[in-house]
Amino acid sequence: MRTLGRVILVLAAFASTACFGYAPVEPGAVPPGSQVRVHLTRAGLLDLPEVPVSAGSTLNGTLRAQDERVTVLFVSRGVVVEGAMQRVVGQEISVSSPEIIQMEQRQFRSGRTALTVAASLGVVALMVASIRGSQKPVELPPDPGPQEYRLPVMFSVPIGK
Repeated sequence: MRTLGRVILVLAAFASTACFGYAPVEPGAVPPGSQVRVHLTRAGLLDLPEVPVSAGSTLNGTLRAQDERVTVLFVSRGVVVEGAMQRVVGQEISVSSPEIIQMEQRQFRSGRTALTVAASLGVVALMVASIRGSQKPVELPPDPGPQEYRLPVMFSVPIGK
């Protein structure tokens, strides 16, 4: 049981972010509004304005426009919450199209999503089984049979004269 639990836990860990992934695409084949990851040359990175680039030479964002010379991306910088409303704050970045090494489009992966759901259900089932297995049966005291109940009289009512 312990080995099965470890296998399910490892599968759940690997599949926890597997609902979406990136697949390489031809730059002209991506419609505007798609989530993309763009790999840039060193010269392309140096031409960028101040952008927090944490993943090396890649930019993650939403494709706004694209032609042979320029690719425009909306790169998120964060989310601003005002009461019940929230909005994404970011900036549009123009990248020289020849400086793009590779473009990848974010895609939904149904097979990995099913694996994630199955692994999650397996983890829950394993937790329930381990909780049930660790509990000892509760022994109830023997039934004493019928009991008499007597109510004490707290007051008296005079009857007669």
